Amino acid sequence: MSLAFTIDTPLRVARYGISSVISIVDDNLTESMRKYHSEKKGIPFEPISDKDDDFRARRITAYLNLVNQMVTEQVEGLKKQTFYSRSDLDKYFQLLPDTSPVRQAYQKMPALTDPAASLRLQNQLKKAIRAGSIDVNIMEKVDKSNVGMQKNALTNDFLDAVSALRGFARSDLSSSVVISARMNPYLYAYLENLEEFYPGDNGRLNKKIILKVSDYRSALVLGKLMANKGLWVSEFRIESGLNCGGHTFATDGYLLGPVLDDFKQKRKELKSELFDLYQQALARRKCKIPPVPRQRVTVQGGIGTSEENQFLLDHYKVDGTGWGSPFLLCPEATNVEESMLKQLAGPDVMTLYRNGIPENSDNRKPPQKRGKKLTTDNEPRLWPSPNLAYFSGSYSLSEMIGHIYGRNDLMQAKARPNMFMIELSLYVDYFRKEINSVRSPLSPVQVKYFLDFKSNLLDGIYNYRKQMTYIAKGNEATLLSLKDQLAYLEDNLLETYQTPSESFFRHHMRSYR
Repeated sequence: MSLAFTIDTPLRVARYGISSVISIVDDNLTESMRKYHSEKKGIPFEPISDKDDDFRARRITAYLNLVNQMVTEQVEGLKKQTFYSRSDLDKYFQLLPDTSPVRQAYQKMPALTDPAASLRLQNQLKKAIRAGSIDVNIMEKVDKSNVGMQKNALTNDFLDAVSALRGFARSDLSSSVVISARMNPYLYAYLENLEEFYPGDNGRLNKKIILKVSDYRSALVLGKLMANKGLWVSEFRIESGLNCGGHTFATDGYLLGPVLDDFKQKRKELKSELFDLYQQALARRKCKIPPVPRQRVTVQGGIGTSEENQFLLDHYKVDGTGWGSPFLLCPEATNVEESMLKQLAGPDVMTLYRNGIPENSDNRKPPQKRGKKLTTDNEPRLWPSPNLAYFSGSYSLSEMIGHIYGRNDLMQAKARPNMFMIELSLYVDYFRKEINSVRSPLSPVQVKYFLDFKSNLLDGIYNYRKQMTYIAKGNEATLLSLKDQLAYLEDNLLETYQTPSESFFRHHMRSYR
């Protein structure tokens, strides 16, 4: 989404068991937020000067430690509260999905007439409370070089992304770093030198690695790269290239549904291959080789309804889903000013999706100086998902969680296409713009790129036709709508760019409808 808007989200939601991700590349921001929350809580604050050695990493470590300390205190305080007193303790269990055994046990409590049985259940429920994970995000492309006090260039160990990684590794957190955006060979090489990412004496990983990927091949390549260093990828986080917030990135036409199919068919094979390499690398390092660690596959980008959420869990067997941009409309979860909230809930979300909203001092709470720029002027900018076009207004945390779990519907007044159709539409539009942006005649390289891109999109359309009855869940009206949308988008795609042979055989390309 952006930097400042989720910088203290764990302090808002972790006590309810909700995991979140902090972007930690801006050390000025983390230092400002550490000062703000320390003073608010009456905790002594000692600033870390930009004249101090390794100040970027130290600032990030200090802020993460503070957040971890505060969340731990929040959870302990929550456990001391009484049930059914409209407290955060009740809210913890009320936010859980209806299928949760813990929530179901909580709902049985009022019917208990035996005080001893009620007390036992209360103690069991309090023991079941777990804080959400406080994960961090490092965009791999944020690799700006820095200079020292004597204006001399610092080594690669002090690149922004590497300093952020070191700051996380030294923190008290037992959580994950989410690495995203693109290949950064030095960052991966530096990971190998951080003992915190290797199994401890108990065989467990204290610091874990999550890789954001857009397709199966990238997961295999990057997973092998990590495993050969003795580093385990604990989660592959599949993200739609275009149907998401933050910095969108078009793949070569690989759509989310077919990518998820690939993982569904090959994830056991992937894990087995990576674990073999992982074992060999740990043996070379003379490390204790643990049992096969857990490896999650999750998905995010464009999920908008509880039905879509459940479909992804049931049909593609993913271990979890991620929701980002909708929580920008939830002041309890994210740090968004009222003026910006009105823009996000306004009618022109697609313009915001394309151009972003500048993140300036007026859009931060508490107001702080911007500090040094990152790599480009677009980096502090907020990039919402197209999904926000189908919400209207701001919501409480309970309302948003209820929407995700199907207890209420925040989109009931707006007709919305299926998330896969939204993504496909975005890709067709992107493809058309790419074609129109180049001059004729096309070079052989350009011809191959466009044909491959279109072929991948057509493969995706074919995949969705095969999956259509599952996506529609037997609803005849939904099924007809999906067929019409696919046909319309396929026609658009086929008309956008054709070689002479494609034009001649076009009717055959439609024959699988």
